[in-house]
Amino acid sequence: MNQKKIGFRNVKLWPIIPFVLVWEISYALFSIGFNPSESTTEIADITLYIFIFLWICLELSKRGMRFSKLSTKNDVKIPWIRMLSFVPLVKITAAALFMTLGVSILFAFPDIGDVPLADQRLQNQALPSNILLKITLAVVLAPVIEELFFRGMMLNKFVIKYGRIKGVVFTAILFTIGHPFSFFSAFLMSILFSIAYLKTGKIYVPIILHSFGNLLALMNELYLSPMLMGSEETQSLPTQMDLIVIVIIAAILLFATVFGLIKLYPREKGYHLQP
Repeated sequence: MNQKKIGFRNVKLWPIIPFVLVWEISYALFSIGFNPSESTTEIADITLYIFIFLWICLELSKRGMRFSKLSTKNDVKIPWIRMLSFVPLVKITAAALFMTLGVSILFAFPDIGDVPLADQRLQNQALPSNILLKITLAVVLAPVIEELFFRGMMLNKFVIKYGRIKGVVFTAILFTIGHPFSFFSAFLMSILFSIAYLKTGKIYVPIILHSFGNLLALMNELYLSPMLMGSEETQSLPTQMDLIVIVIIAAILLFATVFGLIKLYPREKGYHLQP
C-alpha cells in the first residue's frame, strides 16, 4: 500500500460531510411537507448512522488501519467516577446557558411569549416501540458511530495536523454544527469527550460517556420534562430579577465546568497513535 495514503493524517473527512448535510436538509424538507411519525424519523436516522459506519470502515481500510488502531495498547488508569460525574454537570450547565438565552430573548421581546405552542405533554407520550427505537438510536448507535468519527478519526487527524488544543476546539465546533438544536450541550460535551480520549487513548471511554449523556437526555425528554410541564399552572414573562438570577446560576455552573475540564485535561503528552 502507498505509504503516503496510510495513517490518520491522510484520512479524508470531507467527502462524508456534504452527504450528511444533504441528507439532513432533504429530510427536514420532507418532514415539513409530509409530517412523518417519530418512528419514521428515527428509522431514517438509524439508516444514516449505518451508512456513516460503513463509510468509516471503508476509509479506515483505505488508510491501512483497523478499529484497534483507534486505541492505544498502553495500560492506563481510567478515572471513571470523575469523568462520569462530569456528564450531568455539563448537561445541567448547558441547560442553564440555554435557559439564560431563552429568558434573555423573552425579556427583550416579550411579545414572543404570546405565540401559541403545542402541548409538549402529548408530544412526549411515546409508545414502547418508539422508546425502544429511541434507546437504540440515542444510547447505542449515536454514541458508537459519532465517537468513531469525531474522536477516532477527526480528533486524531486534527491533533496530528494542528496540535491538541486546536484539535479539541475544531472538533467541538464541527460536532456542534452536527447538533444545531443542542449547541451549548454539544460544544461542552464534545470537549469532555475529546479530553477523555486524549487522557486515556481508549476510544471506548468517550463512547461510554456519550452513551451515558444521551441516556440522561432521553430520560429527561421522556419523563422529567413532561412532569415539570404538567405541573405548571400559569406562565408569566420573566422579570429583570429572574434574568439576573439565571445569569448568576449559569455563570457559576459554567465556571465549575470549565475549571473541571481544565483540571481533567492531560498535562502529559498523552497517547501516541500512528500519524
